[in-house]
Amino acid sequence: MATYRLGIVGRTFAARLSSQAGRNFTHHLREQQPRLSLVRCYASPAGGSSAAPQSSFRLALKAMAVGALLGTGWSGYTYFKGDAGDHMIHEKTEPTFLNRLPDVKITRKVVNPKDDSGLELVLFQFQTCPFCCKVRSFLDYSGLSYSVVEVDAVLRQGIKWSDTKKVPIMLVRTKSGRYVQLTDSSMIVSVLSSYLRDKQQDVGELAKYYPSISYVNDAGRKTNDIMNKYFLMLQDAKRQEKNDAQDEERKWRTWA
Repeated sequence: MATYRLGIVGRTFAARLSSQAGRNFTHHLREQQPRLSLVRCYASPAGGSSAAPQSSFRLALKAMAVGALLGTGWSGYTYFKGDAGDHMIHEKTEPTFLNRLPDVKITRKVVNPKDDSGLELVLFQFQTCPFCCKVRSFLDYSGLSYSVVEVDAVLRQGIKWSDTKKVPIMLVRTKSGRYVQLTDSSMIVSVLSSYLRDKQQDVGELAKYYPSISYVNDAGRKTNDIMNKYFLMLQDAKRQEKNDAQDEERKWRTWA
């Protein structure tokens, strides 16, 4: 009898427990219903439909087409219009002429009694600059007299008058009485060598064969250089003499 009553109590308790669990589960589902709806909106079918990949592929194709169209259009525009800095590429600048010597202090003078060139030379330099040493060596070897202006390496007061802030700079008096500015060691050597081989020429006219040019180098930066700075400018009669020797000399000066 006691066993029968215990079974009835157990079944009653189990029924109440299952009923309570069912109500709790139903209440939980109702609370989660908005979240489940949101998940269904963004979920893809279980069958692995290819609609989404196809849509992404089409979008990528459209983006590539638009990019190619824009790139082609921009290339054509810049080709026909030209960049703002294109006119600076390979632009030639003639040598600078001064009506008189700048107001600077001559540091020292090198005088060669045998100098018959008739040249008046003023060299602006740093004493330890290797390119300045190159120019001085050429002047001494050629037996030329010249004046030296030592430029302060920090303040550069001696070349404030010049647009070029690099040394060596040489001023040479021309036949007209003006001074032409030479701004590269190789250019200085070439101009003076050309004059010494034919002293009928004018240094001012010779300097015009060595214009300064600006161009864009491989790194994309604007660079200035001197055209023909390794070449001698001779008249036709002189040019035919010893061409091989001149070519060999030019190679050595290019190396130096």
